[in-house]
Amino acid sequence: MDTKNNFRRSRTYIKYAECRHLLRAAVELLGYKLDKSGSSTRDLKYKSEAFDDVIIITGRTNYELFFNPRTSERGDVVQFLQHRAGSTVNQFAELQPNRQFVDQKLREASGYTLRTDYVEPTRTKTVKTPFCPDTEQYVIKSLPETLDQMPNGILALLQKRGIDPQVFWEKDMWNSVGILWLKHNERRIPNLVFLWKDPESWETLGAQYKFYMQGPDGQQSSKKVFVKGSDRSQSLWMTNLEGKTKLFITEDVFDAVAHRLLMKDDTIGYCATGGSITPEQIAQIRSLVKTRQMQLVLGNDNDGAGMLSNLKIITDLKSYEYSKQRQTLQFTMMDDTSYSFDYSRSTEPLVAKIRELAEKRNILIEVPRRKDWNEDLKAQPSQTLTTLRKECQQSLQRETHSRVQQKGEKL
Repeated sequence: MDTKNNFRRSRTYIKYAECRHLLRAAVELLGYKLDKSGSSTRDLKYKSEAFDDVIIITGRTNYELFFNPRTSERGDVVQFLQHRAGSTVNQFAELQPNRQFVDQKLREASGYTLRTDYVEPTRTKTVKTPFCPDTEQYVIKSLPETLDQMPNGILALLQKRGIDPQVFWEKDMWNSVGILWLKHNERRIPNLVFLWKDPESWETLGAQYKFYMQGPDGQQSSKKVFVKGSDRSQSLWMTNLEGKTKLFITEDVFDAVAHRLLMKDDTIGYCATGGSITPEQIAQIRSLVKTRQMQLVLGNDNDGAGMLSNLKIITDLKSYEYSKQRQTLQFTMMDDTSYSFDYSRSTEPLVAKIRELAEKRNILIEVPRRKDWNEDLKAQPSQTLTTLRKECQQSLQRETHSRVQQKGEKL
């Protein structure tokens, strides 16, 4: 019994932070297909007809692991390749020997017999159940007619972020925002919700809101939540792009709104990706810029993840390795040119290189002074909630008075 416990404790997995997405690359290289209907944001389900196999890749641990619900097989990318591409490996070795094995097996897998007739699929949308704005758990409604009717909780949230809520009533923003009434016990709690659209049809494919939690220490934290049935991977949060000449990209919607309030530039249309950018979103952004003949402006966060997202939109990469903990980013271009950055002290060299690569493709890079645009906005002096409400009421009174006068003139 002691021997078995020691065996389990001594096993060394490849850490997720050090080899992020390596397991997914191996899985897709061997022809496994993502089952979107059986996947969630943290657990990805893959199927393979050739192997008659089903595996789940989980992001719930500090390691990128898979398990097989049919056979109880589990492990990291090393075990996955060992069992399907042959050869043996020291299960207890440190990262480097394992990584050499993985690199070797990935090279072998690219010419693996199962992939002989494999053709890279075109990016087409999968047939899925239409997004439903009204369920037992939540109801999504349009914004109220005036700011004065906005729920107090939402106004308090926006004030905390330094955001003037009147921005959501601007005509190009109106149809991209709403109120989600979330069922909680016997009550329904209002949340500001952002609607994710198909860029071509403008059909709503998903909705995202911020869920706020209070920890044991009393500190409040927020979590992005996409409601069930959302297809974030094939949609974008967007403002109306009619008449716009620039397309500005951010990760979070609040950053797009913050940039709008900071710059006050009516020529800019906004898109947000919601997190790690997907290949489908990259294709959609490139298509929007090309078909609408817009200037692409990348404004993702001023950190490694944000610069990596910028880089993915600018060009296709041969490989990359990003570590949030060590604050390093390494990437290799398709022409085999490689770059390596340690931005633990400053992001300036990394930003300069990505800006240089962007300019060669007529793409602009805008970098917030702090981590993101919302942080920059919060550093600016803002109106208080009381002042905003008073201005809104005065505006409503003036509008009502004007209508009464017009009616009197007609009589």
